[in-house]
Amino acid sequence: MQHAISWFEIPTKDLDRATKFYETIFGISLIPLDMENIKMRMFPVEDMANGIGKTQISSEYGFIGVMIDTEGNRIGLHSNPV
Repeated sequence: MQHAISWFEIPTKDLDRATKFYETIFGISLIPLDMENIKMRMFPVEDMANGIGKTQISSEYGFIGVMIDTEGNRIGLHSNPV
């Protein structure tokens, strides 16, 4: 749990397409989290270290991984130095 992202939301117009995208780039299976009026998918915490690779910013500031999602949004994921 040391490097887990606690919560973030990425909106999409096509949940099936977005699900396939994130499952493919991270090499994981998203967990359905559907409610009466909203459908969501959740990342499995234990697998968050797998996927798009990371770039070291510096030994002081840690790492960042950047990607473009299926809606064209640029997303940066940041982790603190170990």
